[in-house]
Amino acid sequence: MRGGENVLEEFCRIWPEADIYTHAYTPERISDTIRYHRVTCTFINRLPCAGTGCQKYLPLMPLALKRLDLTAYDLIVSSESGPVGYSQAPWK
Repeated sequence: MRGGENVLEEFCRIWPEADIYTHAYTPERISDTIRYHRVTCTFINRLPCAGTGCQKYLPLMPLALKRLDLTAYDLIVSSESGPVGYSQAPWK
């Protein structure tokens, strides 16, 4: 786990019932704290080598995020470090 996963792990401690949405997910490379949560992936997770080379799919990430339906949530916390800024968020 690297910096982003460590931040996510802290979010998981603050919000133990929170759902997680991500582009790519490899459970065996993630802590038990994160694995405890319901994790939903975008279509990018189904692309070749997404678990280890997700960066090559950066151009597809805005589209993948826009396809997520987050309307059921009252609060969305993001630690996105990719290409999508708040002004382009799919829930806006």
